[in-house]
Amino acid sequence: MLAISDAAYLLTLAGCDLMTKEPTTRAGTVRLTHVQVTNFRNIDDSTEFKIDDVTCLVGKNESGKTTVLQALERLNSANAGRGKYSKLQDYPRKHWADYEDRHKSREARVLQTKWTLDTEDIEAVEKLLGRESLRGKNIEVAKQYETVGSLWTVPLNEKGVAEAYAREAGGCRADLLRHGKSIQISW
Repeated sequence: MLAISDAAYLLTLAGCDLMTKEPTTRAGTVRLTHVQVTNFRNIDDSTEFKIDDVTCLVGKNESGKTTVLQALERLNSANAGRGKYSKLQDYPRKHWADYEDRHKSREARVLQTKWTLDTEDIEAVEKLLGRESLRGKNIEVAKQYETVGSLWTVPLNEKGVAEAYAREAGGCRADLLRHGKSIQISW
């Protein structure tokens, strides 16, 4: 059974007014479509699940329903003190002694989310980065332990972005040269 605060939080995530329960979505809203929680409190891996207009978390007591909401809240918390996952407080206790072995190259990921941009979002990005600067309308946002920020994966048409910047800079020629993950613009 969901507590009142859990129900209110779900309504907020769904984009509903808490008093009327009516949708409050507006044009130009990025839409959360999928969530996966890993390495957080009692959750080893929730597996990816879909978020729709109405999403219901069902499970026995102490199965992790509230934990999923707490993990999701820290992606962009209204409370500045809750914007970061703490290994000491939030990493699953049963794996604590093995943390370094399990996550050698970087901090453990807690949250992986997928979002869909609507037409207004795409137009805003194209206004900033150039026409056809996106290769798709889906983006991913992840967050890991001990970091305040999040990791964004945006499907950019790198050549198109470079060419748009080159045109804006005064008609110079843009050559897309790969050096790892960088783009070089030649004048």
